[in-house]
Amino acid sequence: MIGKLLGHCQTQTTLRYAHLMDSPLRAGVDAVASAFRPKPQLVHDADDHGDKKPV
Repeated sequence: MIGKLLGHCQTQTTLRYAHLMDSPLRAGVDAVASAFRPKPQLVHDADDHGDKKPV
């Protein structure tokens, strides 16, 4: 299935390039994926208006 997605007609072609999913390529894929991952946002309490003074 991966070979078809890559446009390979023969399984041997996919197997020839399968070793490229080692750490350098995986690190690149992870870096791109993290750019699209939603970033957490700081959410304040609805009761906290910021006008309270520490006791």
